[in-house]
Amino acid sequence: MGFLFLWIMGCSFASLSAPASTPSSAETPVTIYNAPGKYSFTDKCYFTLDMTMESGSALNPVPEFRMAELLVCVSGVLVNEDLSMQFEIEYTLTPTEPEAGPVWRDTERDNRNVFLTDDKSGRYEFIAVGGCAAKEMRTNKESLKCKGWFLFPPAQSGATSFEFHYSTSDTMESTDDHGIPDIVLANPE
Repeated sequence: MGFLFLWIMGCSFASLSAPASTPSSAETPVTIYNAPGKYSFTDKCYFTLDMTMESGSALNPVPEFRMAELLVCVSGVLVNEDLSMQFEIEYTLTPTEPEAGPVWRDTERDNRNVFLTDDKSGRYEFIAVGGCAAKEMRTNKESLKCKGWFLFPPAQSGATSFEFHYSTSDTMESTDDHGIPDIVLANPE
């Protein structure tokens, strides 16, 4: 009994006197930005109200205008092994008043109003486009949804966040205020 008591007490004293383990700086997780992998987003959207023009007819040579809502969302980013960044986009085109004639979004193939900027003042032009971003969207009555993508070159060294700038191809104004900010590519899925 005495031996058992000493052994139990010895274990207790040993566990009380052992120094607490503290994480070393080598164990502190380091955030790596823009690493290859998939990044998903649910709240990175931009909404615009656009006006489309349908050319006039022989009976009415005056063009008719129709309003449409366009929702553009960055649903994800795929950073490839070569570190190029493919921004996945979801579009929703919804006709509004008046209720006659089609509404559309032109193809984004040559749309230089689509670009990225980063927190280091870098600017990135897309180098490829695909999915419905490369096609015209057109509808008469119901909302039309589709998915497309833009491929951008690798991020510059030290960049930690991006802003996806978007305006339709026929927009003549500056696109500085038409963006989806705070897109951070850290901790891929």
